[in-house]
Amino acid sequence: MFDVFIIEKVREEEERRRREQERPRLEVPELDGPTPVPEPEGKDGASGRGVLIIDPDEA
Repeated sequence: MFDVFIIEKVREEEERRRREQERPRLEVPELDGPTPVPEPEGKDGASGRGVLIIDPDEA
């Protein structure tokens, strides 16, 4: 009985490996480092990001 269990586990492992090898893969080239993403600039050269603080007492 123990032999049947081992044989079944070996078959399952072989089937798993076969499915993994048949799965399509896409090779992605490695980069030297992170690629910087340029920030979009507004009319005045500002990046368009920031914080706007509105004080209701001064309005």
